Amino acid sequence: MELQTLRQLFKPLAEFVRLPEAQRTAFIEELETQARIFKAVDLAPKIADELSGSETEQTKDAWNRFSEIIHEKKAKFDALADEWHKATRLHSSIALKAMHPAYQKIIGMGKDALPFIFERLQSGPGHWFWALTSITGEMPVPKEHLGQVAKMREYWIAWGQRNGYVDASRRRFSGIDR
Repeated sequence: MELQTLRQLFKPLAEFVRLPEAQRTAFIEELETQARIFKAVDLAPKIADELSGSETEQTKDAWNRFSEIIHEKKAKFDALADEWHKATRLHSSIALKAMHPAYQKIIGMGKDALPFIFERLQSGPGHWFWALTSITGEMPVPKEHLGQVAKMREYWIAWGQRNGYVDASRRRFSGIDR
């Protein structure tokens, strides 16, 4: 998402400073959750500089649009992931699984797909490692654990936690907190 688009979405949200504290706190918690998805946290200071007074309805509209964008991306991811799983669940070849068009489209989503991949990775098995490596350019799994799916999941989830994609309080695995 470009900075200009983010500015357009967030500008009306300046009204939140006029809300009661409980609503502001709920708003900020939701914003932090949503921002993690797009890694917009890094842009927050720039966006804050652009904020100016606006109407409450504009604030609600902007927030609703931002939520719609996130839900659209999740729906796209879920449809592709379900298609990929259904088409490749009987394949034993990781290369064949990774080359499936739906999997490649997930990789094409780039970093937008990461929160959804980590959500799936935490909830059960799935060969998301190729996509994670392709999207992030990282390989947090030590060579001695390559091929050990449970260990690979743990290392990737720890990576996701360190990089803001996995909430530590919701983490399902333990033992690797590097």
